[in-house]
Amino acid sequence: MDTKQELPIFDHLASDFNKVSPRRVHMERYFQALGLWNAEWVKASREANEEKYCTRLQHEGHLEVGHVYFEYLIDYGVWCNILSNAKVPYDDHPWPVERSTWPSPKDLSRGVSRFYQGWVRRDKSFLKSQGESSKKRKSEVSTPDTTVHGSHGQHAAEKSPAVAKNTVVRLDPSIPFAEQPA
Repeated sequence: MDTKQELPIFDHLASDFNKVSPRRVHMERYFQALGLWNAEWVKASREANEEKYCTRLQHEGHLEVGHVYFEYLIDYGVWCNILSNAKVPYDDHPWPVERSTWPSPKDLSRGVSRFYQGWVRRDKSFLKSQGESSKKRKSEVSTPDTTVHGSHGQHAAEKSPAVAKNTVVRLDPSIPFAEQPA
């Protein structure tokens, strides 16, 4: 696809790329003009980038990052994915903002990224349940055989664990119920 076609004039500097809504509106208009916008595909790309950047940020040691920074990363990833998916050179349509002007991960002016914070909590909970030795996400771990021999096919999960009387079990509301530690 020849994307060096005549496009409407896009003043990338007119959009405030440090604000989520104006940036996303600009991205949508820009890629629609190029004939590359597909809302469903962009949604899937955004979700894939959330996982990708959460993993990367955690690997870099970030316990929390600002909402502004996290959403900026996601949108940057979507921009790159749209071009890559269409086999359009990034150099023909680079991200409109210089790297030196990107928001800082420590910019908490709009609060912490709740998405990333929740992801870190879920990941830590998962790692604790796996004994910290496994770095695999729950979806990557195979389920072991839970059959208890000599119990005529009864699964270990069917036996209720012994719980001391008057024990208080506290659940973390930020972690889905199914992922709560036992």
